[in-house]
Amino acid sequence: MPRSALVLVLALCAALAGCAQGGTTNTDSTKDFNGDQKAVAKTVEDLQTAAKDRKGTTICADLITAELRDKISSTDCSKIVKDEIRETDEVDLIVKSVTVKDGTAVAQVDEKTSDDKKTRRTIEFEKAAGRWRISALPPAQG
Repeated sequence: MPRSALVLVLALCAALAGCAQGGTTNTDSTKDFNGDQKAVAKTVEDLQTAAKDRKGTTICADLITAELRDKISSTDCSKIVKDEIRETDEVDLIVKSVTVKDGTAVAQVDEKTSDDKKTRRTIEFEKAAGRWRISALPPAQG
């Protein structure tokens, strides 16, 4: 896998979703939104759940765009994502704001780790195949 694809996977898993260890509260931030904004927030919540449950197939098939999936791996996205989320800590994602315009959206998301550290991330979305999907990831931190 090219190094840039690995960085994308690590950003997806470590910076956004995490899994399995730690004690975050998994706040449901969809209740603060309506319409398309709520649907975007739901994608973030679905990402968090899929990562916690180690469902690489769900992430690759339902939560990211085909273009982003192909950047991760054109042949084995699910396996790569599943392998990477196995190595991360749990993160609580709290959607703070969503801006929707012309089939795209941007969400400001607070990432809260089990040690109560918060980082604000910007996640980009596109409406594709009937749902809001992550189209661009925030830069990996590190």
